[in-house]
Amino acid sequence: GRGARSKRGERLRAERMSSKRLDATESSKSWLWWWQSADGEKAKRVNKKCKLDYSAFVNCKRAYGGDGNGKACDALRNQVLHCYSKSYCSEIATAYERCYHLAVNRGRLLANMATREKACSEQIKQMEKCLKRARALPPLA
Repeated sequence: GRGARSKRGERLRAERMSSKRLDATESSKSWLWWWQSADGEKAKRVNKKCKLDYSAFVNCKRAYGGDGNGKACDALRNQVLHCYSKSYCSEIATAYERCYHLAVNRGRLLANMATREKACSEQIKQMEKCLKRARALPPLA
């Protein structure tokens, strides 16, 4: 009955697992390859998830490429950074979300009117730094 069925299932699972195991003769580079491919898979998922934000930013840069101060596409750039950060640096992304929502609710997207410094610039720098460390920073130049 049920006991025979579960034993047979366990045996099949064990056979599948043993066929997936690496041979002892394979080098440790096989493990490194797995790590890189898993990292590559994550990058593909994140790129797919953030594709819309990134393409909007690229189109903005094309349209306003001659913009002298380069500030026309800052909001879209921050959106791209935030999208990537949600997957690679979730704590920093959450801090940025909190800061941004507070700034919008208070009507203070410009934190300092005299210097024209924008709100959440510190969180944006942290997101960039984290993405650079993770080697996941998209080309935003």
